[in-house]
Amino acid sequence: MSTEENKAVARRFFDEFLNTADPHVLDELVAACFVHHDNTETRDRRTYEQAIATAYSGALAESQFTVEDVIADGEHVAVRWTWRGVQGREREGIAATGKRVVQPGIAFLRFAGGKIVEVWTCYDTVSMR
Repeated sequence: MSTEENKAVARRFFDEFLNTADPHVLDELVAACFVHHDNTETRDRRTYEQAIATAYSGALAESQFTVEDVIADGEHVAVRWTWRGVQGREREGIAATGKRVVQPGIAFLRFAGGKIVEVWTCYDTVSMR
């Protein structure tokens, strides 16, 4: 895939999967060997999908990711994003506050065979407090 096609898939990952938790979209975008690394742990495809589904069942009420910037070089894509939502239940050891939260972050995606195979995310956990 071209760099521009990889950027488009990266945007879809945020816009169509992370904003909806639709597993069918995830099937289209990521490889079976997909791995997600973040501030707290590394998850395979199945456990990542379950974590997102659980998050959308209440922890991330009114959740919305906004892609701010996308930069790509071949099989690597960097995305600067902002998450906005309500801290509706305990998340990452932080008690539910019911408050609106704005959380910035960065994701680095690696592609192979036209699909995302790895994602590394780093985000501001202090904003959840």
